[in-house]
Amino acid sequence: MHLVKKHFPINFDIEGEYVKIGRFLGERNVKVIKLLEGVKCSKNDKNAEEIYFDGNDIEKVSLTCSLVYQSCKIINKDVRKFLDGIYVNEKTNVDK
Repeated sequence: MHLVKKHFPINFDIEGEYVKIGRFLGERNVKVIKLLEGVKCSKNDKNAEEIYFDGNDIEKVSLTCSLVYQSCKIINKDVRKFLDGIYVNEKTNVDK
């Protein structure tokens, strides 16, 4: 997933099995999303705006990504102007 910050910075923290999103569109409240069982979240070391979700069950990984996306959905604003949010960047299956 990819963090898009046009107007306001977004704080994204990973604490155990929870993901915390703060300062989204300048809001003071912190959005807390619980990772589903078997899903791991990590940040990209080279690019701070990329987030990776990994797991064995593709349904749980995609559901966790959709929960993060829906928590940052923009309501009552023009989405053409306010592009801030967390969006799915790439969907891949990793073969080992």
